[in-house]
Amino acid sequence: LALEREDFDTAAGTVRIAKTLDERAGVFTLNPPKSKTGLRTVSLPAFALDAVRRLCADRAAGPVFTTATNTYFTKTNFIRKEWKPLLV
Repeated sequence: LALEREDFDTAAGTVRIAKTLDERAGVFTLNPPKSKTGLRTVSLPAFALDAVRRLCADRAAGPVFTTATNTYFTKTNFIRKEWKPLLV
C-alpha cells in the first residue's frame, strides 16, 4: 500500500518496491524495507500492467492506493473493504 505513481514503470512493465507503510495510532509513516531483499523490482503480468495503466492514467505523483478522500487505507479498513470481499 506504500506504492506511489513513480514506483511503476509501465513501459518496462515493472514496479519498484522501495518502501513500507507503517500505521501506528492513526499516523502513517513511510519507511525503507526491513532487509536488503525487501528492495526489489517486480515484473508485472499483462493483466496487472493493464490494471496499473488504467489506475495511474489520470493520477498525479503520490500514493496510488488511497481512499476516496485520497488518504492511505488503514489496515482495518483495507482488510474489511478491499481484501475480505475478494475472498468470498
